[in-house]
Amino acid sequence: MSRRLQPLTSEQRWARKQRLIGEFSLKEEFKLLQGLVTKEEATARDAVQQVLNLASTATAARGTGRDAAGLVDYHVSLSVTELAQQLDHSQHTKLVEFMSLLQKHKHTDPSTGEQVHTDRRRLFQDLPSFGYVELETWCEFGGAYKDPCDLDMAPQQKHRFANLNAFIAQLSQAADVENVPEGQLHPLDKTLHAIWTMQKALENKSHLPAELADSAAMRAACLWFLYASDRLMNNVRDHRTFKDNGGAGSSNSRREYASQGYKGYALGRWQRWQQGLEEASDACEDDETKALIEKAIVQMERAERDE
Repeated sequence: MSRRLQPLTSEQRWARKQRLIGEFSLKEEFKLLQGLVTKEEATARDAVQQVLNLASTATAARGTGRDAAGLVDYHVSLSVTELAQQLDHSQHTKLVEFMSLLQKHKHTDPSTGEQVHTDRRRLFQDLPSFGYVELETWCEFGGAYKDPCDLDMAPQQKHRFANLNAFIAQLSQAADVENVPEGQLHPLDKTLHAIWTMQKALENKSHLPAELADSAAMRAACLWFLYASDRLMNNVRDHRTFKDNGGAGSSNSRREYASQGYKGYALGRWQRWQQGLEEASDACEDDETKALIEKAIVQMERAERDE
């Protein structure tokens, strides 16, 4: 009779994550991007060119399959999301610029002149691997898979989850969504994740915002407003929803949200989020966190005023 496997503890998951980080930090793409964020003279434009050189070399050597330039794309996605979690959100500027520049590049096979595809998506315009790598990373909640609403979450994982949300908020704000065909998503637009974050921090069925003031979820929510209030407010004005809902609805949220039947972004939802932040600010005893919450409120108010 076979033994049932026991689920991994948070500590075991974090140890496994650290081993994986150690392995792919040896990759050329990781070293390249680590140099970008640690060397003052390094530029995002030069880093993009180095990645393009790696992709061209891979394409020429091994063809256009998933194991060629697509692997470079995958390693870049792993490296960017890991570095974004390690770095404080105030240090993301170069990474955001790098991703914005890389996404504009059409990578072609030098022998045929044809655009290279991986997983049936355009390299690098569709950033083929970034979508699922970033999604998987977001769902790791800092690497230990511990609920970001848990006030006992380890400080390192708390900061990693918050930093990742700050990074994708900055990417979302920088995305040129105006030129995306109707019905499609810009590969850098992660504003669906903002709603998921608000569901945890502000719409939570089990805990009021005041109870989550010091949580990773609340910090992440604030960073979305700090870095992407304009993009989120544009979504509100456009009454934006997501294909197949995408988990953006309010049916599983606290009663005052669920009763409104929100499907995505809406002014009433936005105003309730602001009220939740105000409640969290009133209850918060940590000066740094309280200041962050108040900055988020200021950004919400400014975005709502601006046209």
